[in-house]
Amino acid sequence: MASSSSTSAASQKSSWLLYVLASLFSLGVVVFLSLIFGKTSVWDRVSNLFAMSKEQTLLVIPAEGEDLSNVPLPFALLVSQADSAFAAGNLADAERLYEKALALASENDLPSGSDVPVIRKLFSTALLLKKADKAQSMLGLLSFRGMGEESLDALRGFLLLRQDNREGARALFSNYPESPEHAYGLTLLHILENAHEEAETSLAIVRKSADPLLVHAAETLQGAYDEFALFEDGKESHRATLLARSLAQVNQCPVAEVLLQEVTEEEKDYRDAWIIFGYCKLVLQNPEGALSAFEEAYALDPEKAETQYFLGLAHERLGKSAEARTFFQYALQNGFEPERAVREKLAMLSRSEGAYEDAAAQYRAMITLGGEDTAVAYHALATLLINHLNDAAGARTLALEAREKLGDVPLTLDLLGWTELLTGDINQAAAYLNAAVQQDPSLASAWYHKGLLAERVGDMAEALESYREAYTLALGHNEEIVKNAAERHNALVKQ
Repeated sequence: MASSSSTSAASQKSSWLLYVLASLFSLGVVVFLSLIFGKTSVWDRVSNLFAMSKEQTLLVIPAEGEDLSNVPLPFALLVSQADSAFAAGNLADAERLYEKALALASENDLPSGSDVPVIRKLFSTALLLKKADKAQSMLGLLSFRGMGEESLDALRGFLLLRQDNREGARALFSNYPESPEHAYGLTLLHILENAHEEAETSLAIVRKSADPLLVHAAETLQGAYDEFALFEDGKESHRATLLARSLAQVNQCPVAEVLLQEVTEEEKDYRDAWIIFGYCKLVLQNPEGALSAFEEAYALDPEKAETQYFLGLAHERLGKSAEARTFFQYALQNGFEPERAVREKLAMLSRSEGAYEDAAAQYRAMITLGGEDTAVAYHALATLLINHLNDAAGARTLALEAREKLGDVPLTLDLLGWTELLTGDINQAAAYLNAAVQQDPSLASAWYHKGLLAERVGDMAEALESYREAYTLALGHNEEIVKNAAERHNALVKQ
C-alpha cells in the first residue's frame, strides 16, 4: 500500500494512542458509590435524604425485556448511573438517566441548586446527541436556576457551534476574552478554521482555568500541536488527524468529525484517520457509520489489532454477536492491548450465548494475565462455576487459590464467604462476609451473600437489609445481582 512518508510517520507516531481510545470504550469509568456516601450505608444516606422508611417495599423487578434503568432510584444513584453510562459512551442511556434524576429532584425537596450539575450534564449529552431543542431547554433551566450570564453565554456559544453557526458562536465567545471557558470555545473555532496560531494563543488562556477538566482539555490539545511540531514538513492532514485524536480524547468528537471528514476525503488511504473517525461515530451513537469507517481502515490494514477490536465493538453495538466475536478473536490473535479488555468482551459474549465453558476459559486466561483486576476475574469465574456450571467445590478451590495469590482483599473475602456458605462452615462464612463489607462497603455481591446467609440462619430482618444494600449498589453495574436481590427481597416481604 503506497502512502506518503509523513502519513506513515503520523501513523507510527500516533498508533499508541489508538490503544487509549480503545480502552476508553472497553473499560469505561466506574463510579464508586463509596466515594459518594463514605462509610455510612448507602441505604441510610438515600433514605434519610428522601425520608424513606427501610421497611418500605421499594425493590421492583423489571418486566421481561425492560431496561434496568427504568427502575425508580434515589437521586444520587441515578446521577451515578448516568455518569457511568456517559463515561462508557452510552449516551442514550445517560440522557434517559439524567432526565429521571431531574424529574426526581423536582418531586422532592432537594437543596437549592443541587440539580444544576445534572442540568449541565444533560446539556452536554444533548449536544453530543445533536438534540439542539433539548440543549436549548437546559439553558432555559440553568437561567431559571440563576446561572450567571457569562457562563450561560459560553454554553450558548457551544450550542451555536454544534449548529454550525460559527459567527454567532464567535460573537459570544469574544465577549469574554479572559474567560478560559470562552477561550476554549474560541480554540475549537480556530481549529475548525485552520487558524492554528490563534488556537494555541487561546489554549494558553484555557490552561489558566481553575477547572481541572478545562486544563486537561487544553493540555491534551496542546499536546497534539507539540507532537506535530516534531515532524519537519508535516502535512496538514497529519496535524488535523493529531488534533482529531486529541479532540476525541476530550469528548469533542463533533469537532473531530469535521476534521476527519476532510482528511478522509483527501487521503482515503490514511488508516489511523479512519479509525479515529469510526471511534467518534461510535461515541456519537452512529454504529452503522462507525462500522463503515472501521471497514475502510480494515481494508487498508487487515492485520491491525485496534481496527479489529473496534470492528468487534461496532458489530456488538449493532447486535451482530457472531461477527463481533470473530473480530474480537482476530484482535486477540494479533496482540491487542490491553488483552484483558478483549478477553472480557469475549467472555461477555459467551455468557450471553450460554457458552459458559468458553466464558470460563476467558476468565482463566485473565487470571493468568495477573494485574490489578485479577480479583475481579477470580470472582467472575467463581460466579460462573456456581451459577451456571454447578461446581461449588471448584469455586471454593478457586477462592482458596485467590486468597493465596492476592491475600484478604474484599473480593477474595466475598468468594471465601460465599463458598463457605455453600460447602462449609456458616460461622466462617459470616466472618469472611463481614470482613468483606467492612473493607469495601460498596461491594454489592458481598451484601447479597450476606442476605443469603441471614436467610439461612433465619434472621429475616438482616436478610432484607442486606438485599436492599446489594440491590442499590448493583444497579447499573451488575444486572444479575439486581434481579436476584430483588426477587429474594420481595419474596421475603410477601411472607
